[in-house]
Amino acid sequence: MLHLKVLACKALFRELSMFATYSPNVIDFTWLPWGLHDLVGELVVALQEEIDAIDSGKDRHSSYPPYNRPFDAILLGYGLCSNGIAGLSSKTCPLVIPRAHDCITLFLGSKERYRELFDENGGTYWYSAGWIENSELPGKREHAAMVERLSKKHDEESAEMMTSLYEEWQTNYSRLAQITWPEFAGKEFQRDHCGISTDSAEELGWQFAEFEGDSTLLSDFIAGNWDDGRFLVVPPGKKVEPSYGDDIITYTD
Repeated sequence: MLHLKVLACKALFRELSMFATYSPNVIDFTWLPWGLHDLVGELVVALQEEIDAIDSGKDRHSSYPPYNRPFDAILLGYGLCSNGIAGLSSKTCPLVIPRAHDCITLFLGSKERYRELFDENGGTYWYSAGWIENSELPGKREHAAMVERLSKKHDEESAEMMTSLYEEWQTNYSRLAQITWPEFAGKEFQRDHCGISTDSAEELGWQFAEFEGDSTLLSDFIAGNWDDGRFLVVPPGKKVEPSYGDDIITYTD
């Protein structure tokens, strides 16, 4: 039995919580807000603060008994996320990280499958349970909310113009893809999510597609099955770095 600390984005809440329920290991979670990877430097700072608190034994989010000893490992529920985890290091614990550019790999089950689907259509915007429940989804509601926020500082015409300029990123996409897991089949929340996804695609004028996810990568992540092909284990004192190769991440002194 391993005693594991998981620092994870809330986009993975449903999936990782499910695996923790059945894991032979003792899992202690700290959830970080969705969207930190969109803010330059915010993600690495937030994660390093959590890791430092764990190293010092002053982490307010962790329950150390009944073991009263350091965690066997700190698991990061993130991909490289635009280099948002580059430079992370723990003084006391190994860091375990999936070899992934972002969380879509974690939902699809492998970086190889993500690459295959990206090559098929690089203009795909992905939805998952956690993205739907924790992020601002593109479409009419987000547009109206942004205009309302900007209208508090600018006139309505300027707010509308700034919102439209921001939304130009949407022209890079032509397909909205919903990832559904067999483990959630028939659940009311998954049916609701599919409805939200199809409505969003229609509002945005994008093609809609649904892809079955694969839980193997995240399941093995929580279970402690960390083969080098899919996971990076960073020894204490070493720093996470991008590899710029197929293995995605590595570590240095």
